[in-house]
This record gives sequence, structure tokens and C-alpha cells, in this order.
Amino acid sequence: MFGKKNNTASAPAAAKGMNEELEIACFQIISHAGTARSQFIMAIDAAEKGDFEKAEELMRQGAEEYTISNRSHHQIVQMEETGVLREPHLLLVHCEDQMMSAEAFKVMAEKFIALYKEVRGV
Repeated sequence: MFGKKNNTASAPAAAKGMNEELEIACFQIISHAGTARSQFIMAIDAAEKGDFEKAEELMRQGAEEYTISNRSHHQIVQMEETGVLREPHLLLVHCEDQMMSAEAFKVMAEKFIALYKEVRGV
């Protein structure tokens, strides 16, 4: 899957519902959700240091990245609705996990930032 592709190797995968469009959407989710999670973690670090402007900017950037991953996720949902995707795949499970992780860190970051503001009297 990660090496060079040839037509004979991709034919069985396409028959199982895994195609290039699905792979691209999955990797976009993994990339953008992972970036979002990193932004949320960096926002917590910034808030811990008292740099709330930077924390808010990192939260905004993380939210933008998460939105991009969500668009790719919507694309996969449409594949399922149209019958292109018939079976779950490990890559799909991994990208779903990345999205859930990013979403969890977003919630935690919001709470940490609020707590750091309260502790600092901001």
C-alpha cells in the first residue's frame, strides 16, 4: 500500500472497496487530524506559560485543521452511502481514531486554557 502501485495489485483492493480516493481521504484525515491534535497540545503549553493570545491562535489553527479532516471524513461517508465502500478497513479505523483523539484534545485544551486563565486571574 505504501510502495509503488501497479494495476494488478490495486484491482483486488478496489474490489474490496478500497480505492485510491478512499486512501487519499484517509491520509488527509490522518494528516489534518494529527496536526489539529498537535495544535491543541501546543495551545495547552502556551496557556501554561500564560501566553493566552498564542493559545487562542493555536486553538483556531487546530479547529481549521480539524474542519479539513472532517471534510475528508464526509467524503468517506458519501462513499459508504453510494456503495463504493462496503467493508471497514484498517486504514479507515486508524483515521477515525485520529479524529476522535483530536476532538478529545480539543475539549481538554479548552478546559485547560480556561483553568490556566482562572489561576492567573485573566
